[in-house]
Amino acid sequence: MELRLLYFEGCPGWEKTRDNFREISPEQEITLLDVNQQPKLPDSFYGSPTINFRENEQEPWKDLFGKNGDSVMACRTYNFKGAVIPYIPREMLEQQLEAIAK
Repeated sequence: MELRLLYFEGCPGWEKTRDNFREISPEQEITLLDVNQQPKLPDSFYGSPTINFRENEQEPWKDLFGKNGDSVMACRTYNFKGAVIPYIPREMLEQQLEAIAK
């Protein structure tokens, strides 16, 4: 399985999301993709930070949380235990990674 963390500088939370991912799954590789360095906005980018996954190179990227639609250049937030957070909390990330591993 391939994973990528899409982000852009200026939005809080992508670094905390990266750190949470590395703590949870240190053996799993994740590609960091600064969307500002791309010629066009990638598909399945729903704000910084976004984590995408796919089984192989022939499959399209999917959002870790099942979001779909048009990509958007914005800061992304996550609702967790009644709070709006600018990163993916560790517990939430663990649950989603377990779900896609099945």
